Amino acid sequence: MIARLLLNNWRMKALAVILSVAMLSAVAFSQNPFVTRTLRVPIKYQRLPEGLVLVSYPKDLEVQVSGLQSQLQTVDANSVSVTADLSGLTHERSGVLVKDVEVRIKSLILSDVRVEQTKRLVQVGVDAYRTEFLDVEVRQPQVQANFALIKAEAVDKAGQPVKVKVSGPETILNGLHAYAQVDGVIQDTQQFPSVAVHLVTGSNEEITKPPDTMPLMQWDSTVPVLVTTVSGTLVRQGSLREIPSGNLPRCYSREVLFSDPFVTLSGPASAVREIGDVIGLPPIDISNATSDRVQTFDLNSLSQLKSRGVVATPNRVTVTVSIKGDPVCLAPIPSPSPTPNPSPSPTPRPSP
Repeated sequence: MIARLLLNNWRMKALAVILSVAMLSAVAFSQNPFVTRTLRVPIKYQRLPEGLVLVSYPKDLEVQVSGLQSQLQTVDANSVSVTADLSGLTHERSGVLVKDVEVRIKSLILSDVRVEQTKRLVQVGVDAYRTEFLDVEVRQPQVQANFALIKAEAVDKAGQPVKVKVSGPETILNGLHAYAQVDGVIQDTQQFPSVAVHLVTGSNEEITKPPDTMPLMQWDSTVPVLVTTVSGTLVRQGSLREIPSGNLPRCYSREVLFSDPFVTLSGPASAVREIGDVIGLPPIDISNATSDRVQTFDLNSLSQLKSRGVVATPNRVTVTVSIKGDPVCLAPIPSPSPTPNPSPSPTPRPSP
């Protein structure tokens, strides 16, 4: 009886079951469809041969992964591995060579998620990696005015020259030079244990940070520097000043003139700085003078220079105090003319 019911019109019943399963699958798939996502995954470079360096290379790679939407919700760059085997790289000649490298891509999660491509080619720039020891140029530091610079050099405490160890791509090391700069004003011979090292390429570009290479470029960041100075002389230009003493008569004025108002002072730096920029001369007495006063001074005999060992050039100077009278003020005041007395009129005589 039961078999008879099942077999009765069995084709229609089978079709109904198939349609029901298909509808259930369609509803389920519409809620969790099969999708594709693009991930940017870092490339792991492995087994780079010793003596080589990558000077240009892609840091990451776009990878497409496919799977059900629910499965891809937890997939990120850490779910995929992208590796490049560099063991076959060679560097046949000088300069940067461009090479094709195969990268392998695989999923790291146990699910139905799959990657669209398992192998790709990327291009890298390859150069030789070498180490050099460079001489260090110590650029001339600023020294105090009373000292003279003898030399500035990169040496250790024993006085032995110090070089900078630099490791990096051959194309950068070619023409590379190093320098150190001591900051501040040097007052005496000084040893600086740690002065920053600067690298400059053959194209005169300073390297402020390691280039983005693999492995990174490395160098000694500091060197000891010895700055040797000696106490020196100072040469400075000064001016002369003359303040005459005494008072002039009324209606007279003065003007001070120098045969050379400027002199050059040379001698011990501290002494020259003590004297300053103005040299005062002994005063010339012009009391009640009505004509010019002229006097010549031997500058090197002045106590303020002689006592300090400072020499003036020129050593002699003539000072003229020009005295002039005001013509208007000196003109005599005319005396007033006497007023004439009028003649008396004759007294009339009375008639007889």
